[in-house]
Amino acid sequence: MTDPAENLLGKQFIRVGRIPAAAVGTDPAYLRSFLGRTTATGPLAPLFGNKPVVPGAQFFTTVIGAVVERALAETPMTREQFLAANGYRFMASEPGAPLKRYNPATAPCETLNCLKASPLLGIWAAGPYLHNGSVPTVYELLSPPSERRAVFWTGGRKLDAERLGFVSDEAPGLFRFDTALPGNGNGGHVFPPTGYSHEERMAVIEYLKDPNRFAPEPHR
Repeated sequence: MTDPAENLLGKQFIRVGRIPAAAVGTDPAYLRSFLGRTTATGPLAPLFGNKPVVPGAQFFTTVIGAVVERALAETPMTREQFLAANGYRFMASEPGAPLKRYNPATAPCETLNCLKASPLLGIWAAGPYLHNGSVPTVYELLSPPSERRAVFWTGGRKLDAERLGFVSDEAPGLFRFDTALPGNGNGGHVFPPTGYSHEERMAVIEYLKDPNRFAPEPHR
């Protein structure tokens, strides 16, 4: 957990570290493409010191940051609402500092070749899963890769309440997702290495439906 003394409002957060993508074992093509590409800045060049071309990762994070900052600046809100909209991510030593953006000078693109765990709240509505959307349900995410569907259909809005995710059977107007295509692999993310039984997977799913129902154990 983070030290509440470091936060402007004394709030405490779960400290989430980065895991090298190779250790997770998921399809590396997406990250290779993301980290290897460059982007022409065009009319957004002033955001990048008027450089005509920048790393794609820098372009993505900087533009998203600028859009969010402008939206917050143009929206009337109280100080509490502003802090909440920023996730209370203000250091006690930097009460007015903006959110930090990716800077290739201090964090080369290679450092982005890592993954971080996403929040668990609302995961039932976040499928399909993994960074490339190659696993349709949480149940399959908790299963060995050999038990995950090789082909499924995306774009539907009906929830699979039993296995968490969206119903992904073939239907008119949906997109066929083939995990055999480059960048679409559904391997990796095998935690724990020993695997879960069916009962254990269903117990995890029941918890993930609404983690707030369960009182956390005291932090030691």
